[in-house]
Amino acid sequence: MNHLLPIAQSLGWTIVHSLWQIALIWLVFNLFAWRLQRHNNTIYLFSLAAMSGAVVWSVCTFAEAYRRLALPAPGLTLALPETPAADPVFAGPASWRGHLLLYLMLALSPVTLFNLAAIGGLSLNS
Repeated sequence: MNHLLPIAQSLGWTIVHSLWQIALIWLVFNLFAWRLQRHNNTIYLFSLAAMSGAVVWSVCTFAEAYRRLALPAPGLTLALPETPAADPVFAGPASWRGHLLLYLMLALSPVTLFNLAAIGGLSLNS
């Protein structure tokens, strides 16, 4: 289970950092929305950009944390198990490791679908 440790730690750091990142995006959005009170379409587009920016920033945070945690520091050696095939999680070609990108896309699909629906609603209302 040590192979899952960098992923779990990266998700943890992503959640911790997303709190202040989304709070900062919310603060900037509210400042712009306050200045643009009468321009509803502009506020709507800016809110879509803010939500998309929060997702992109979180994915970048995860990638950076994973890169930092998964790669060994210079001068350190990793102790790998003698028989990796004995691990039941990675046994066989149907392991989840080959589908990590699919799982990430499924995790982000609700946000993507919401943004697409919002953009579609914008085109229908125009």
